[in-house]
Amino acid sequence: MKLVDKGFSNIEPGAGFVVVYTAKHGETAMDGDGSANSPFATALAREIRQPRVEIRKLFDIIRDDVWAATKHGQQPFTYGSPPGREDFYFVAGKCRASVHTIELNQSSTVDCPFNTALLP
Repeated sequence: MKLVDKGFSNIEPGAGFVVVYTAKHGETAMDGDGSANSPFATALAREIRQPRVEIRKLFDIIRDDVWAATKHGQQPFTYGSPPGREDFYFVAGKCRASVHTIELNQSSTVDCPFNTALLP
């Protein structure tokens, strides 16, 4: 990375990689209001603990939290493209799904694979 007038220069990560900046290209991240952590670090520390939040969704939530906390003064930005057929979680949590079989008119609860995303 090379320094530019403001913030870091843009990068293009290789396939399967994700790079998250605390502020988008050309902007500088805020340090916060005197608390121990910046708005980005605060949101990251809070949200990364949530189970079954896929990495793309996680960083969207963090971006929205920082955007709101800084009154639109800082917008984190994600570069890259993780594999589309695989989900990645920092905290897997317990994964159980309610399944209703139409043919048999039965409902049951089943364990689901780690990388399965469940819809509400």
